[in-house]
Amino acid sequence: MHNDIFLLYDVVRDEVIVQHPTRMPVVPYVVNVNGFSFSDHVFVRMDKTTTPSLKTGFYEQITRGDITILIKREKVIEEKINGIQLERKFIKRDKYYIVKDSVYYPVGSEKDILKVLKDSRNEIRQHLADSNIRFKTDPDAAIIEAVEYYNQLSNH
Repeated sequence: MHNDIFLLYDVVRDEVIVQHPTRMPVVPYVVNVNGFSFSDHVFVRMDKTTTPSLKTGFYEQITRGDITILIKREKVIEEKINGIQLERKFIKRDKYYIVKDSVYYPVGSEKDILKVLKDSRNEIRQHLADSNIRFKTDPDAAIIEAVEYYNQLSNH
């Protein structure tokens, strides 16, 4: 583990770029980077050979424990020719996963969250409604709130 290293994360290429002490940017051989963190964000590298249900790459780890939330942050460059000009636009595509009992469940809706956390389905649905959190408008908040609430219910 190395601390206080200047790094950038290229979401489009899914690469970590480390600045060499001579100030030259260096892209390390990706297999050597198992994870990194900055501010309050933790990223872990998942490998399809060990976790076949996930695409190889870096995932933001939102929670860790009995139930883990992973988000695959992706940006794709969409190119369009408008007259004689090339227009480029970044399209954000986040993919969500809940890890429960060592199984990776893809989450694309509130219904998927409730299916994974089925033993507290009604309580979680009511809590999200009371909190006015909707998956369609804020998927990050909906998943985090549902899992944190589920953990509170499980610990009592």
